[in-house]
Amino acid sequence: MPVIAKVAVVSNLPQLDKLFDYLVPDELVSVTWVGSRVKVPFGKSAKAYEGFIFQLETSSDFPGQLSSVQEVIGTKPALSAELIEFLQDLAVRSASPIGEILKLAVPPHMPRAFKAHIDLAEPQLIPVKAAPLLENVRAQELVRKASKHAVLERPTIASLGVGPDVRNFPSWVVSMCSIAALNLQEGKSSIFAVPDFRDQEVLLEALGVFDLDDFIANFSQEQPKSKIYEAYLLALDETPRVIVGSRSVILAPAHKLGTIAIFDDGDRSFTDQSAPYLNARDNALLRQSIQECSLVFLSYSRSTDIQRLVETGYLKDSSETFPKPKISVSEPGFRVDSHAFKAIKKGLETGSVLVQVASKGESTALFCSSCDKRVSCQVCAGPVWVDGSGVRKCRWCNSFSPSVACECGSIEINKGRAGASRTASELGRSFPNSKVIESTGDNRVLSVSQGRNLVIATAGAEPFVIEGYRAVVILDA
Repeated sequence: MPVIAKVAVVSNLPQLDKLFDYLVPDELVSVTWVGSRVKVPFGKSAKAYEGFIFQLETSSDFPGQLSSVQEVIGTKPALSAELIEFLQDLAVRSASPIGEILKLAVPPHMPRAFKAHIDLAEPQLIPVKAAPLLENVRAQELVRKASKHAVLERPTIASLGVGPDVRNFPSWVVSMCSIAALNLQEGKSSIFAVPDFRDQEVLLEALGVFDLDDFIANFSQEQPKSKIYEAYLLALDETPRVIVGSRSVILAPAHKLGTIAIFDDGDRSFTDQSAPYLNARDNALLRQSIQECSLVFLSYSRSTDIQRLVETGYLKDSSETFPKPKISVSEPGFRVDSHAFKAIKKGLETGSVLVQVASKGESTALFCSSCDKRVSCQVCAGPVWVDGSGVRKCRWCNSFSPSVACECGSIEINKGRAGASRTASELGRSFPNSKVIESTGDNRVLSVSQGRNLVIATAGAEPFVIEGYRAVVILDA
């Protein structure tokens, strides 16, 4: 009896957005399963296309002669049945070819990483260190099957660890660690999506405190592609895992998925800026409706989308009550007025203070001191700014911009709004007894030790402070 494979070809072309029938040769039948990655011929092209088997049948409706599968890649399926259903529904929801979704969900096959994975020993028991996490009463409610929660986390630092190895972590990290331990106890996996590499590092460190490293599948995009493929293979195993990553981790395989948890779903990084413009929150909602796992949205401030789902009753508000942090707004005028200056001074008396600025470098722009005209690049006419090392550059083409006379004849210039470097220099002179730390996209600082630290950071580059910040001042808002 012939075996017919219905294959989804990996391609962005909309005309290939359907399943194609291929005959499985007798010699490949024993290594062919639903979810297998295969190489197949297509049309008159001499090139073999990559695809995935979505169904196996014994007959075909195609009236012509079927082509045969050329190769089965790997000795195990690359997709689970649950993941195939989810990816098909996601393709329909996003109006995208299934081949395009497969490109986003499944990393390229790497034989060396695949062979190394086969020899790995699987973790068996939850470490003793993780036992305290199982006592978290609120987390026990969050992992209940098919439950859906929105949680406002207390903006404080909590202690995690056993014995002398006690460390401080944000409250949302404590919640995710407890969720992971409870699911592992039940033989279930957890998927944790966080906005960027800093949050991933903090979460991975916390999981390591409880010796859960062997259960982790790390999907961080900061890694080489081979490491991401290794994480995919770990998640594909029939073993409960703690799967950590950014927006793409929602598409990862998971054995007996127990919980999907997202921290700060309103962060821009959770929305893909290219087609098919997938959003991690929407993907998680869709996957939960299919696999009936629990779904948890953690955040310090709730997005409008989550608030709407809470008000309609789709999500349960599982937040604990806590006092709101004190927030004050300065009157427009000085960039750092007396109110902001006092907040920084008072905060530095007991710990670290964060000052968030809009741009990096010395100055965001340059202007003629005589006619107040903005200095422009001689190559592309883009705005000129001054980087942290004092070099004048074009913001558009990044070319060096030498000093030239303005149209009015003046060669004197004034600097525009201060960037991170100049702000750090100015505030450093005002608070000489504090350690000034600058963190930007070019100079990323992950964490800061205890002490009187004055941290100047651009948005998205704020480092984690062990004891938390005593005050946060947002400039250029």
